[in-house]
Amino acid sequence: MTRVWHLVATISALLHYPEYITATSLPSSQCPWNPLGPLRSRTSTSCPLPVNSNSIAVTRDWDPWTYKPFCVYSTTHTNVEFCTYTHIPFRRMHGVSLIVEPHIAATLTSSLPDPDVSWDPQRDPFEAGALHEPPAYVVQDIPGKGKGVVAQRKIRRGEMFMVDFPVLVAGVKFPEVLSVRQGSELIKWAVMQLPRPELVLELGRSVGGGVVEDVLKTNVFALEIEGTPHMALYPEISRINHACKPNAFTRASPRILNTEVVAHRDIELGEEITLTYIPSILPHSERRLKLRAWNFTCACPICSAPASGIAHSDSQRARIQAIGDELAYLRVASPTPENRSQIDTLSKELLRIVEEEELPGELPMFWEQLARVYFDVGDVLQAL
Repeated sequence: MTRVWHLVATISALLHYPEYITATSLPSSQCPWNPLGPLRSRTSTSCPLPVNSNSIAVTRDWDPWTYKPFCVYSTTHTNVEFCTYTHIPFRRMHGVSLIVEPHIAATLTSSLPDPDVSWDPQRDPFEAGALHEPPAYVVQDIPGKGKGVVAQRKIRRGEMFMVDFPVLVAGVKFPEVLSVRQGSELIKWAVMQLPRPELVLELGRSVGGGVVEDVLKTNVFALEIEGTPHMALYPEISRINHACKPNAFTRASPRILNTEVVAHRDIELGEEITLTYIPSILPHSERRLKLRAWNFTCACPICSAPASGIAHSDSQRARIQAIGDELAYLRVASPTPENRSQIDTLSKELLRIVEEEELPGELPMFWEQLARVYFDVGDVLQAL
């Protein structure tokens, strides 16, 4: 694990797109959410005090963590402490380990209990995808790719067929502020205290170096907690390979740390399930450059198309970006009702191109822009 500290230099390029999840910031004395569900109120409205090396020495108590947290102070940054926390009961003994600052761990304690879905059984994360009969997917060897995920039955458009939970959450800055020895110890305890360390150790690797470092570089997703960037490792979703025209997308539930995978078109029996690791609207040359971070050259259908097909796709994706720029300009210029027909035209063109390119995962970034410009021209219903 001698190269662990190269994580800082590369992590921004490797955090999977677009899974940048935000947990809303609130006063430190207030828990951000009631994980028990709307029909079961919290027993307390405040979060527990942070558990760190000082509190453990005084109270000898580290509840709700399964093991005594292992904590280290930075030798280069004043009053910066990182600890390894493990909670075995997380998601029916799935288990999770955190490498975070104590106040972040305290914030996340409200996310540890399993969600109460009695008020909406269809949202039960344990009854999705692989737990259905027949299972929606299977992890298997894919020629030239290592492991991958393949549909075991037809998956309908819009179906949420996989739910995954992180086994490891870590602050992005911990390799920057800790020594190699300190960081190696935190990582060792974080992985080995999990009920199934193999969920981390057996994941794909792509860039070399220490095993866990390579696993993190290859597989982590971005997660923002209290305004601070973190990385999260989802072992099941990590098995899904990349495509520049993917057939599925992810949908995050940051307050309970779940991430769902949803089909954006029908996926046929035997078809490989794919996600995009990078912004799909980038041109072919830029996508290839970014994918070098995973040490592979994409051979998906769009990247393997004839030059004319790639050029057409590039022009379509460039137009998506241009539409976004036009909407942003309209917003700044304070649109009037006279701009309504222009906004309608842009909206229809955007939807058409996204449908043709099969990139519905790109739409959310434009919804707010469209809503705002429609609101500005006085069309509240269209804005909603």
